[in-house]
Amino acid sequence: DSPYTRDLQSFKPADGKNRIRLLGVPGETNHSVTIHVHYGVGPDRASYLCLNHNDASITGGKGECPVCAEQMKASLAASRMPEGGAKEQAKKEANSLRAKARRFTLLVDRSKSEEGLKFWSMPASIDANIVDQMDDVDTGEFRMVDDAYEGHDIAFKRDGQGINTKYTGETIAPKPTPLSANETQMKAWLDEFEGYTLTDLLVAYPASHIARVMGLSGFEEEPAPQETSDGVVPTASTTPAPSDMGMRPSA
Repeated sequence: DSPYTRDLQSFKPADGKNRIRLLGVPGETNHSVTIHVHYGVGPDRASYLCLNHNDASITGGKGECPVCAEQMKASLAASRMPEGGAKEQAKKEANSLRAKARRFTLLVDRSKSEEGLKFWSMPASIDANIVDQMDDVDTGEFRMVDDAYEGHDIAFKRDGQGINTKYTGETIAPKPTPLSANETQMKAWLDEFEGYTLTDLLVAYPASHIARVMGLSGFEEEPAPQETSDGVVPTASTTPAPSDMGMRPSA
């Protein structure tokens, strides 16, 4: 299970230097949007959009989030334990269930432009560093990073693997350039981009499905998103799951 469509490849930053060009998010005015994702859920370590912290326009009202409910229970249980190593481990495990904020966007990898549009769910810290540089302190110019004709590429470095991965050196290129010097290629990328909506690209699984993956009960049965030849298509539901597993955590 994944919170992302299979219609597009995911951008995988290479070790060392990377250079990308953002296109932004279909239907959105900003170059990226915040989403909240639960990682490492269930025995298969699956990932899911949080049903509590994401906007209902993305999740489609699929019930209260089972992962958040379990996180609250685990945090409460850890708080009641006596001080010591076991308590610290329990707190760590409870925190691992929290939804992580990511910044979702579409882009072109300049080193592999022949692979076309990709999506990236980047760490919020990377996007914050990009935003900090969009106002040029020397010229006073506001540098657009997702304008098709007068945008700026972004460079950064990636080091390490897994939880030890580090991103450094986020830099906005000083010179604006077009998305592509080839007008035919430019049009093809923009047409593809404009053909998507955000809900085409993000997949929200219903609470009942996530609960089954976690081995929980107490959630009404709802069908999981069905995979088609074009990717995963979410199945909307108008029936919310019961919310007796605890209050919704604050955002």
